[in-house]
Amino acid sequence: MDKKKTLIIINAALYVLWALFTAGSVVAAYISGAAYRAQGHPEFWIFTQERTMDLFGISAPLLLAAIVMTVICSAKGTSDGSQDIPIHDQAVISIYKAKREAVSDKTAEAAKDRKLRITRFALFAVAFTFVIAGILNGSMMDMLRKAVKICTECIGLG
Repeated sequence: MDKKKTLIIINAALYVLWALFTAGSVVAAYISGAAYRAQGHPEFWIFTQERTMDLFGISAPLLLAAIVMTVICSAKGTSDGSQDIPIHDQAVISIYKAKREAVSDKTAEAAKDRKLRITRFALFAVAFTFVIAGILNGSMMDMLRKAVKICTECIGLG
């Protein structure tokens, strides 16, 4: 199997595992909230900040690993190019093949790919910087408190 395809598969598997663990955390929170409600504690908030961090902290390393794998794949220029080509229509496939054969200047294409990778990395670096700045100035905790209150007050989870 190709090394790039293996990286794509690992990246996708990490995101799927993260989604499954996160969904499991939500179900666990709901079940524990239903148990407290059955015991006669309807005002008991199961989505406190500590409880939420305990439940979702399990899936945080998977998300971090998936993000790191995404950065690695992006830096290596890994993508599944076969997904963009229609398989069933032979006329369209012949057009794609003709376009590929017409492009003989590989250096221009390589320079374009390099510029695209640099742009993607720069945008990721800016986004990552803003996320870290938000965490450091306390915005993450404010958003978590607001999300907990929305879930417990408005939507009624738990």
